[in-house]
Amino acid sequence: LKIVGLMNQYTQWLAENYIQLNDMSPLERDGHLWKKRRELFGHDADIIWSDERDLLAQKQRNVQQEIHRLGEANELSNDEKLYQLTTTLSENYGEAAQDMVIDPGMVAAVFFNFDSVQQSLEDLPAEERQVEINKVREQLGYNEEQIKEAQKKDEQRNQRWKKGLTYMAERQQLVDTLEGDALTVELENLRQTHFKHEAYTIAQEETSGFYRYARPRVYGRN
Repeated sequence: LKIVGLMNQYTQWLAENYIQLNDMSPLERDGHLWKKRRELFGHDADIIWSDERDLLAQKQRNVQQEIHRLGEANELSNDEKLYQLTTTLSENYGEAAQDMVIDPGMVAAVFFNFDSVQQSLEDLPAEERQVEINKVREQLGYNEEQIKEAQKKDEQRNQRWKKGLTYMAERQQLVDTLEGDALTVELENLRQTHFKHEAYTIAQEETSGFYRYARPRVYGRN
């Protein structure tokens, strides 16, 4: 009887907040719903809405499995991989997938992270690679201005990576030929030459064991 009474409160709360909830994104709305459910029902909320949670978990598994498969699907074209990814999101998340289309960066981040996509992009000449990246963004719903802005960022990243890879090659030459204080001084000079005001940050990163230009290049993302 207590749960029935609480359910009446929950139903009334839904009715009173219908417009506000309907204006939220699916993820935000889901958070508000579960906050209210746990406020009223505590741990019993997980039991009452267990079917909903199980269904969501299955949807997440479906998407994760498809992402893993597409990430290794070198035999598929990028167009086909993108179509299968967006179809899977739509089939499993429905309305939430529509929100991703409005904010296509979410889907783009997943797509460009596929190893198979990165391999195909890496094999292309620079100009063709940019055309392919722009095409993907257009298919995901980027408008013309957004595509131009994203391309500018890509070009800036390309310049940073070109400089960074040159630095790493020259750095390795110093490491192979020098040691001690002489190496320390020359590395500092090299960082100043390539990175100017960022030299201190690069030095701190290397002290902690992180080398930003030794990590994988992910075209369309970094």
